[in-house]
Amino acid sequence: EDFLVRSDTFDELHTRIRFVLWRLSKLDSEDTIRAGALTMNLASYQVAVSGEQMYLTYTEFELLRFLMTHRGRVFSRDALLRHVWGEEYLGGTRTVDVHIRRLRAKVGPQFDELIQTVRNVGYKMIKDNKS
Repeated sequence: EDFLVRSDTFDELHTRIRFVLWRLSKLDSEDTIRAGALTMNLASYQVAVSGEQMYLTYTEFELLRFLMTHRGRVFSRDALLRHVWGEEYLGGTRTVDVHIRRLRAKVGPQFDELIQTVRNVGYKMIKDNKS
């Protein structure tokens, strides 16, 4: 999607990579991520479905943010624990299942398929929401 010449600095490379990742994550200029009627504002930590605000815990928000910014990729429970809870978290992988279940309940039945379970692997956020 982009190229560098040998004389470019590491800072230039870093900036270009961040730009490509930003473009791929579908963030707009207001730090907002959208998936159909689901909207996340990363600056204000607010989530809304069809304009109605949802109330998420910090961990639920971070899990949803991580999945929405990595759409289409499957993550194991261990990987989600490392990325969302951190390397030093000592709990079990079932914690991820509990948080996914809570997220699905809060988002509502019309978005049940937004976060998909990949059997014997983990979870993923679908790329495009049909709603």
